[in-house]
Amino acid sequence: MKYIFTSIMLLFMLESCELFQAPPDCNNSGKLTKRNISKDTYDEIVFSYLQKSKPEDYRYFFKTFIEKGDDTFMVVNFRKIVSDDNRHFEVDNCFDVEVLVEDWSILGGMRKVNGKSYPKELRKLRWELKEVKIVKYTYMDRIID
Repeated sequence: MKYIFTSIMLLFMLESCELFQAPPDCNNSGKLTKRNISKDTYDEIVFSYLQKSKPEDYRYFFKTFIEKGDDTFMVVNFRKIVSDDNRHFEVDNCFDVEVLVEDWSILGGMRKVNGKSYPKELRKLRWELKEVKIVKYTYMDRIID
């Protein structure tokens, strides 16, 4: 009986753990897509979303690295999440963000191969907004397999 109770409790804890939850779908219903507005307008809208947000409001999915002059950016798909009774589900906004990376301590190996053979989800990505509408990477727990 003790083993059954322990097994049930373990399953309950795993069910609520975000590592085992399916990624939320990226479903914008056409509200924010790069094809229906200019890049500058898109960037302004994304920046305004992020000004009202905090890093824990999203789940993050790696797309690619891009170089702009001396800077390297990680293109990340941000997917807004909300909780309801310990279940996460997406809401109607997900968007791509170019995140400036200056600290390569966690991302160095991933950069060398542009994310190939790495998992796509970035766990607990941390970022901050810069005055010139730049999102800057500050930390990440790990990459989820």
